[in-house]
Amino acid sequence: MSKDILYLKSNIKNCEYLYSGISFNDFIKSLNNKFENIVLLKADYIGNSFRRNFEIVEGIENIIKLAKEDIYGDFSFVDCSKNDSIEKLEDIEIAELLFLEHMKYPLNSPFFDALGNRFVYLSHDNDFYCKLYCKTENDILNMLSYKIQNKLTKLICGLTSKPSDLSFRFTIKNTISKKLGIDVVESILPKKLLNLSESGLLIDFNDIELSNNTVILNLYIIGKTTDMDNIINNKNDYKVNAIDTLKLIYKDDNWIISQ
Repeated sequence: MSKDILYLKSNIKNCEYLYSGISFNDFIKSLNNKFENIVLLKADYIGNSFRRNFEIVEGIENIIKLAKEDIYGDFSFVDCSKNDSIEKLEDIEIAELLFLEHMKYPLNSPFFDALGNRFVYLSHDNDFYCKLYCKTENDILNMLSYKIQNKLTKLICGLTSKPSDLSFRFTIKNTISKKLGIDVVESILPKKLLNLSESGLLIDFNDIELSNNTVILNLYIIGKTTDMDNIINNKNDYKVNAIDTLKLIYKDDNWIISQ
């Protein structure tokens, strides 16, 4: 996926989130409460444990190390509260896990009591495509906030090298951290963005404007699509034909979403 594009289609009621532009490393870094074990459902990686014919990656350090890899191809997993949790699964539950990975949707619930999982992570080529089942909305708010905060900070600080703009750039950087920071999920802004994503939210970070102590970033509502190649290759068509276009605006030390 282009590093300058973020697409998110949310089904908050069903805890289902389809997105592109957020890597596994972004996802891990955004979590306040990181999981300690993952069961690999499909991946070209070997864990440090093997149970019930599944590779298991045990330990936060090993998961963080894996997240730094260049992950390509199919990469799917569920987290589990304890490294031996998978031993508690019934045969039918293992069948449900395999169905979930293959069909990309659950037969019943994506969350298994025996595993105590918070996530089902179904991705292809890292940040190109991911369907995520996420039990807690705050984790999604953290992920969305982290990605936007990180991207905007880098972009704004690199937009201009004029000495007269330096203080404004640092002010903006601090404001992004305060208003979009991953420790401020109670902020109304990430929640508004998440609600918008139920209609399919596209952000092209190349659209950012910086002028007169104001930052403007366009938000495009484009509906649901699973064709990430099409978004990348025809992003301008998606923007022109968007269902709605809004603006994320920073002005007077505040972030707002406006028509």
